Amino acid sequence: MGNPAHQSISAAACPQGRILVSPACQTAWLADRASKRASGIDRRRQTEAGEPVVTAPYPSAWPNVLDKVDQVTSSRPYHSPHRARAAAQTRAAILGSAHRLFLRDGYARVTVADIAADAGVAVKTVYASAGSKSDLLDAIVDAAVAASEHEATIARVRTKRTMAAVTRELAHGTRTGNENGREVLTIVRNALGVHEGAAALSDRAFAAYRSQLHAVAEHMSSLTSLPESTDRVADLLWLWFGPESWRVLVEDCGWSWDETEDRLYANALAVLTSPTT
Repeated sequence: MGNPAHQSISAAACPQGRILVSPACQTAWLADRASKRASGIDRRRQTEAGEPVVTAPYPSAWPNVLDKVDQVTSSRPYHSPHRARAAAQTRAAILGSAHRLFLRDGYARVTVADIAADAGVAVKTVYASAGSKSDLLDAIVDAAVAASEHEATIARVRTKRTMAAVTRELAHGTRTGNENGREVLTIVRNALGVHEGAAALSDRAFAAYRSQLHAVAEHMSSLTSLPESTDRVADLLWLWFGPESWRVLVEDCGWSWDETEDRLYANALAVLTSPTT
């Protein structure tokens, strides 16, 4: 019948007839084979001499050999840095194509097949790597919000101790965010009318923006007596420094970003520092 341990290993062998075992298992198996070969010779000599034959037990290393095989073959998750980099590059290419096509053609007119063709990948690769068209837009928006540095702007605003300094810092910070994120804001604006989750998209794009403006209003109220409640001042800051004001003056009216920053700053400061009645 042969060595049971040897039979167990053969049964667990891979289709190519080989098995991956640890060095310790390999050593134990080779030692067992050598031991059995020597024992066979001894038994033949004992039999020829008419002596009783004593069979030694199998080495204690073998009972858990299949457990060791399982540990070696299944407990080590496969990880390839090269594959991870390639996957990240594919995802970046897909998001870049989606951004470009959404901006050029509008969210409603672009299909996943269009994005796949532009990125040079299969449609199924788009879904596997980045998700649906809606998922792609969400990822683009999230990246733009992260890149806007709104938290850094608010941190700088909170270091200012006069209304003029706070308002100037806010004007410049929101100008930078809107100027750098201009393309994504255009994509979002065009998508809101046709997106299946318009409210969620709007919240994703602007909730943090409005929250930070409310934090500025609270900081202003700690510096001076405001002409309106904190909530209403936050609404006014959204009116002056929200994305629509920047868009109207820069894109629709053709103002420069510098002109727009200066005018919004002056108007906001004039209202916020006016005597309360």
